[in-house]
Amino acid sequence: SAAQAYVRSHSALSDFILELPITSGEYARTRAVPSRPGDPAVWVYLVRQGAYWQGLTMGASLPSGACEIFGIPPALCVTTPATAAGQAPGPR
Repeated sequence: SAAQAYVRSHSALSDFILELPITSGEYARTRAVPSRPGDPAVWVYLVRQGAYWQGLTMGASLPSGACEIFGIPPALCVTTPATAAGQAPGPR
């Protein structure tokens, strides 16, 4: 998938699970959760370019204003740190 390729080419993560993406218009967000305990999870944002999805940005959290810069809809924007599945999100 586009999200897998983007994470592998823009991070040191090699073994991870992607959650089902949430979409809004031409944008999507998913979370990459590393298989190795202790490695941080990351939010992955994608944008549809024609018939294909393309990685837009990723990180444990996005800085304030990043969603506006990238055009990510507010419904997808998450500013709290990504956590492993089943963990409560960190502080805002």
